[in-house]
Amino acid sequence: MSEDRVIRLSEVAEHKVTKGKDKSVWFAIHDAVYDVTKFLDEVRFLRLEFLRVCAKITLRRQAR
Repeated sequence: MSEDRVIRLSEVAEHKVTKGKDKSVWFAIHDAVYDVTKFLDEVRFLRLEFLRVCAKITLRRQAR
């Protein structure tokens, strides 16, 4: 069983590389952090739309 870990938004912000060998994309919603890196290859044709929606959700959350 894994232990809960506190992840700061500054750490989430570091994971925004969408291409290359260092590819890593995380986002936070409702106090949970999601690593969506593996989905970028699985849904390559939706990559830009997926990232746009993630960014929109994040901006809405920050505006509260």
